[in-house]
Amino acid sequence: MEIRLETQDREQQIEELLKETQEKQKETAAEEQAGEEPEGKKTILSTQLGDITKAEGFEAVVNPSNPTLSANGKGVNGSIHGAAGPELLAACQKIGGCEVGEAVLTEGYLLPYKKVIHAVGPLYRDGEGDDDLLKTTYRNCLEVAKDNGIRTVAFASISTGSPRRSPRTRSSFPWMVFSVFPCLCHPA
Repeated sequence: MEIRLETQDREQQIEELLKETQEKQKETAAEEQAGEEPEGKKTILSTQLGDITKAEGFEAVVNPSNPTLSANGKGVNGSIHGAAGPELLAACQKIGGCEVGEAVLTEGYLLPYKKVIHAVGPLYRDGEGDDDLLKTTYRNCLEVAKDNGIRTVAFASISTGSPRRSPRTRSSFPWMVFSVFPCLCHPA
């Protein structure tokens, strides 16, 4: 599914998308409560605006990190490390790093999540970068979630960088957006 948001109607389109997704989530929950098997394997995707360090109802959050897994900057990575407490940085230091395109798992510590999936996406310069490697990064996040029995994941945008550095960020990601992917591709 591709979601395209035109600049002038962004807020209205997001509201419509959220409403549609919430309705689908209610239908799925009602089917499950009634003991019915939901129609096929469903993956629900929703976009939300807000502070990803305070979102509730998810088992894990994806932290768009760097190869050293250090807490740097004032972006999402720095915010997640700040909200999780110093134990997160200590856990990341024990791991020792992560290759671009890969993802690793730690505890969530003081975050409202049980786990943090640290993902290292490719760098984009002047809007140019390795889109295939970025896709691989997202897939690896989902694999880590699946392999660890995590069914709901809040995703921060990976490889969008700082608005000061990337024209792609300014035009495509003017605010923090995160998505939820219930990993319904394996038995509960």
